[in-house]
Amino acid sequence: MDATPSVFWRRSYRVQAVRITKDNILEIAEHLGLDYSEEPNQFGEDKTTPVPHVTSVRKGYGFIGDWVVVYSNDDFKFFPDKEFAERFRTHSEQLAADEKYAKVFQIVVAALQIQAQASFHGDTDGMDLVAIETTKKLLEEL
Repeated sequence: MDATPSVFWRRSYRVQAVRITKDNILEIAEHLGLDYSEEPNQFGEDKTTPVPHVTSVRKGYGFIGDWVVVYSNDDFKFFPDKEFAERFRTHSEQLAADEKYAKVFQIVVAALQIQAQASFHGDTDGMDLVAIETTKKLLEEL
C-alpha cells in the first residue's frame, strides 16, 4: 500500500456576499433572521462603547466591516474583511486569474513539445535557447 498523498483540486463555487455597513446592518439582520444589538463593547478594550452587531446563535457575531457569505437561504457565515479577501475573489478577478493560467499553460506545453521532439531526434543542442524564450514569454504574461 502506497502512503504517498496525491494532489486534488477543489472545484470552485460561487457564493453571494454582502459587506455589513451601518446603512445595511438592520436590513441584513431582518433578511437573515438575525438579532441586532448595540450592546456595550464586550469585544475590545473599551468596554463601554456600543458596537452595532448582528448575532446568530449558531454562527456568532457579525460587525460593521465584516462580510456575510450566504451559501443558501439558511446557511451563511461571517468573515472579517481580511479573511474574506483571502478566500474569495470577484468574478472578474477569478476570470483574470484563469486567463493568465491558460496562457502560461499554453507556453509551457509548447516548450515541452519542442523539447520532446528534440529529444526524440537526439538533438539536445539549443534547449537552453528554448528555455530562455519560454522564460521571456512567461514574464510577459505575468
